[in-house]
Amino acid sequence: RAPGAAGAAGAAGAAGAAGAAPKAGAAPEAKPAAVTIEGPETAKVGDEVNVAVRLSTDQPVARLRTQVRFDAATLQLVAANPGDVAPAGEAPKVDVKPGGVQLELAAQGDAPVQGGTVLNLRFKVVGGRPSTQLSTQLSLVGEDGVALAASAPTPLTIAIAQ
Repeated sequence: RAPGAAGAAGAAGAAGAAGAAPKAGAAPEAKPAAVTIEGPETAKVGDEVNVAVRLSTDQPVARLRTQVRFDAATLQLVAANPGDVAPAGEAPKVDVKPGGVQLELAAQGDAPVQGGTVLNLRFKVVGGRPSTQLSTQLSLVGEDGVALAASAPTPLTIAIAQ
């Protein structure tokens, strides 16, 4: 055999196995969680706008942490509240910093998070830039303590009218 041939053959075998149909009785591969930022496409200086961070997943989530970044010269945070994924009776702390918001949640008992609104934000448009972006990061941990995959969310761009 030529050097590297065993590695190439092994890789080809692995690629073939990866493309094979799942075995009968095997659990289907879980889709990555989808994270979205929803809000208006346009706003005027002086307007107040609502923005929501939403999670869609078919996997039970035991813990999550989300961070939202925004341009504090364009948007002034008026309110930041946990969404409907927060466990009932619990008021998780929303940590507000200049240009950002962070929220950490842990599921209680046998009630894992399955998706919904993670964070509700209200901003006042204070700057006169042509547009502004809000971006988010989300970390998810499953019931077994293993990190869950999440798709990279598309930032929300808001066009600012004068």
